[in-house]
Amino acid sequence: MKRLFLFLTALGFGGLTFGSYFILIYYLQTLGYFSFAFFFAVLVKRTALSIIFFIVSFIAESIIGSIITATL
Repeated sequence: MKRLFLFLTALGFGGLTFGSYFILIYYLQTLGYFSFAFFFAVLVKRTALSIIFFIVSFIAESIIGSIITATL
């Protein structure tokens, strides 16, 4: 049902080829996030601790990213 809705929405907003690469990018980004979360879940084996590590990793990523862009 979701795929039908997505197809009709894409068809209504200019066809399937216009902007459809955003769907692929979103899929790859989501797959990366899930893989990263699965890595923490397998590595830590405690639910709360792995969620905390996952959230802290995104905070650390934003801090490191802002430091790198400020120095460039």
